[in-house]
Amino acid sequence: MDVLFYENSAGFSSYTHKLCNAVSEADGINVTYMTPEKNDYTRFVNDKVKVEDTLLCYSKAENGRLKWFWDRIAVSYKNIVKRNKLLKAKHFDIMSMQATIPVIDRFLLKKAKKYTKIVYTVH
Repeated sequence: MDVLFYENSAGFSSYTHKLCNAVSEADGINVTYMTPEKNDYTRFVNDKVKVEDTLLCYSKAENGRLKWFWDRIAVSYKNIVKRNKLLKAKHFDIMSMQATIPVIDRFLLKKAKKYTKIVYTVH
């Protein structure tokens, strides 16, 4: 079984890397962790987990500013498109995610559901 853990912004990395490690210990499960580049928590992921640290990072624009808002929308959209391309190419059995951008993913998550089952953890 192939499982993708998708983390759009690395905001739950302190949780997700531990989950990836735990699931990867089960027999017959291959884990891929898709996260933004420069995620410091990837150094704590065990060797059984394949790390796809190819997602874009949000800019350091001041919170609440117009630039901050548009950066979040643009980066989130690009990352969601990358996620869906990976889902289509690799045929994961399950995708686990902890957060998403509802304004964008309400449309693009439907496309992801064509390729995999989705587990959404609400914190």
